[in-house]
Order: sequence, then C-alpha cells, then structure tokens
Amino acid sequence: MTYRLRWGASLALWLLAGSVAFADSYGHVQGALTKSENQLEAEKHMAAGEWKEAVPLLEARIAGHPSDVEALADLGHSYAETGDLDQAIEKLKVAIDLDPRHLEANLYLGEAYLKLRDLPRALERLSALDSICFFGCGAYRTLKNDIEAYKAAKGS
Repeated sequence: MTYRLRWGASLALWLLAGSVAFADSYGHVQGALTKSENQLEAEKHMAAGEWKEAVPLLEARIAGHPSDVEALADLGHSYAETGDLDQAIEKLKVAIDLDPRHLEANLYLGEAYLKLRDLPRALERLSALDSICFFGCGAYRTLKNDIEAYKAAKGS
C-alpha cells in the first residue's frame, strides 16, 4: 500500500469518525441526546431567572434520561439558585460522576460550595477546571472570580 493510499484511508476514517460525534468548544460530545420539550422549556425559565419553574421540568427529563449530564447540571444549578444546596450538590455530583470534565457541573458545584462557605471544596472544583481548561475558559475564570470575591468579602 502506498503512502498516499494509506494517508487517504486514514483521512477518510478520521472524517467518518468526526461525522458521528463531535465535541463543542467546551469538550462536550454533541448529538448524543436530543433535548426534550421539558428541557427546552426549563432553559427558558432558567434564562428568565425562574429557577423554581425549571426544577420540575428538569426532574421530568432526568426521570426518563438519568444519565443526561446537561440536564443534571442544569437541575443542580437550578436547585442551587432556589437555595436547596443539598439537592444541588447531589445532582451536580452525579453529573460529574458521569462526566468529570463537564465544565458547567464543575463550575456550579464550586459555586454551591462557596454558598456553603466550603472554600476548600470550591478550590478543588477550581483545580478540576484548571486541568480541564488547558488555556483557561469561561467556567474557570468565573469560579476563580467568585472565589476571589468570596475571599475579599471574608477578609482573607
């Protein structure tokens, strides 16, 4: 087999593999699950700051798709915004168990720990984001800024 033929076959396989699933800028694989009407409606409520309205819609999504990391992260974030930090942490830990590199789940969990005044655990999430975001990313910068604001407010 000539070099040109091997290179062409390798390129074809690479392109074929890339067309099956691809990762977005956050590293999430696209196309694995399509969003339900409940999840889309929940996202509208979340965008409007209507966190309590988003919770049952996301719970319904997870009931049918318990490994939907996006829905779990959104649900954890929604619970945190309603003040139910126990539920938030539980859902976010499940999301991270399923996908340890999920940026939003790590960010939201770090923010939940800050709300509980648990700086060491928030710093663990920042460290996780630092290893995930090779050159930094929005989730890392957001949590880093939140931690700096927390420290400044605490006077340390």
